[in-house]
Order: sequence, then C-alpha cells, then structure tokens
Amino acid sequence: MTRIFLLLFLAFQSCGAQTNSPSSNYQILDVKEFSEAVKDGAKVQLIDVRTPGEYSQGHITDAQNFDWNGQYFDLQISNLDKSQPVYIYCLSGGRSASAAKKMVNEGFTIYELKGGINNWRANNMPEIAQSAVSKGMSMDDFNKIITDERLVLVDFYAEWCAPCKKMSPYFDNISKALNDKVKVVRIDIDANRELGKKLNITSLPVVKLYKGNEVVWEKVGYASEEEMKAQIK
Repeated sequence: MTRIFLLLFLAFQSCGAQTNSPSSNYQILDVKEFSEAVKDGAKVQLIDVRTPGEYSQGHITDAQNFDWNGQYFDLQISNLDKSQPVYIYCLSGGRSASAAKKMVNEGFTIYELKGGINNWRANNMPEIAQSAVSKGMSMDDFNKIITDERLVLVDFYAEWCAPCKKMSPYFDNISKALNDKVKVVRIDIDANRELGKKLNITSLPVVKLYKGNEVVWEKVGYASEEEMKAQIK
C-alpha cells in the first residue's frame, strides 16, 4: 500500500513539473493584459509574425510585420532592442509560440498574446486593415527605372533595418552632388517583396550600381558615402 501511494505521489509530482509556469523572460498575456501593455503604440516593440497577406487583412495598431516563415525574420529581429520587451502574436498562437521560443533563446524578453489575433477579434478589440495587398514594382517597371544614360544607383532598404537608416542621408547627398553622373533610386523591399525575390535580395541593405542595365558594382551590407562616391567617380 505504501509503495502504491509513493508511486502515485511521484506521478503527481512529475505531471506538476511539466506545467507551464511563468518565467522572467517569457509570459503569455490575455487580451486585456496585452492591450494594456501595448497601448503606447509606436514606443512598444510589437510584432505580427503572420504572412504579409494576413497582416494586410488586419493587424493590431503599430504592429510591425516580421513573417516567421519569411527569409528576413532573423535579420528583422536582429534590429530589435534586447533591453526592451517584445510583444508578439500570430493568428492563433502556433507561430508566435515558435518565434517566442527562438527569441527567448537569443536573449529577448517576450510577451505573447494568448490565442493570437483570433482571440483579439473575439474580444472586439480594434485593428487596422489595408484595403488591398500591393504587389509593388514589377520587373518591367524596374528595368525601365535602371535604363538611363547615367549610372543608376539602387538602394534596397527597409524601415526596420538599422544600417539602412544610417545610410539613408547618403543617397540624398549623392543625388545632389553627382546628379549629372548618377540617378539614385531607393526601393523599400517590404513594399516590393516580389521584386526582391526576383532580384534575389536575401539580406539588407543592398546597394547596386547599374550601367546600361548591367550591374557594375554591388555591396551587401553597410556601405559608406565615400565608398559609393568612389565607385560612381
């Protein structure tokens, strides 16, 4: 009898050990808690890990779209501030749980929305929807843009990319100083995902210099203003 009781006790303890208890760097919040936590909007690191198509049909205000299954996810999260918490959600919780696990392992503090945006909607919480998904620039449009008597300097960037932001003023300076030699074009890769796939843009930033529709110089990663001017001259 004593042995049976001991086995039952150990089984109970084992089951209890598998319960998901809160930890200091990962919490699951209900809709009310999540809503209260992200009410400061743009000041909060809030990410929607669904696809761009899902995101465009409706998302929480000020959420950034970091597609968990997209090619840029690792790069996107690398631009987040690890000293500040990240709030995360998907459709119902599956993808956000996977993304949260990865991010916690990389040193982030994560707060996940329980039940995802489905639960958010069930509680009649506000969201923003775009009327249609923009496919962005076509390859034909891009080829027309790079057809010029001058050199054409193309900057592929994204708003979430820290090196891209640092480089942004360089292109204005180059356009003003070397307008007779070069045409400067900046392409937001998030707004032109199909074009990015066709041109094999797999990391950011990317700068390409075209002459007669041919790439004569390319830099993946941060490029200084002086480096780009040297290639143009």
